[in-house]
Amino acid sequence: MITYMEESKLSSIFEDKSLLAQVSGGEPAPLNIQILMDADGFVAIVKGDDTNHRGALDIVNRLEKRGVLFLITPFTIPESATVLSYKVSHEVAREFLREVRTLELEEFGILEFNEQIKQRADEVFVREQKKGTSYFDCVNIACMEHYHLDAIFSFDKVYHTHNLRYADEL
Repeated sequence: MITYMEESKLSSIFEDKSLLAQVSGGEPAPLNIQILMDADGFVAIVKGDDTNHRGALDIVNRLEKRGVLFLITPFTIPESATVLSYKVSHEVAREFLREVRTLELEEFGILEFNEQIKQRADEVFVREQKKGTSYFDCVNIACMEHYHLDAIFSFDKVYHTHNLRYADEL
């Protein structure tokens, strides 16, 4: 049986409405770690029977205590909803979309997709040799490089080949 967010809703997973994480002692921590959310990270959080579900929740909980800013591209939410529609159900995808849109402005920084990033994403995509290469992963790679982000919240292996750090390594 596929479950939708067994433990809690997105709003309770990404609790901090002020974009300041709480550290021990209750003091706000500066947002000194910038993490790009990949669609598969959202899928792992939402899909209760995903092999990465427990690990994804643990990563979010650990990072929020350290003062993390979760960032997304303009494509992250639509890609996540599409994957959820295929892998879980369209009903779950709609619920995810409704909830994440209410969080988006409060919880996630949205990165600009400019001409430089588009050109770099195109370069990365053209250089890739693997069948089934995701253009959206190439956009993420370009954003990671352009904005000098600390890590990506993803379970996709493609980022290893570009020497990018994963959120679980922080």
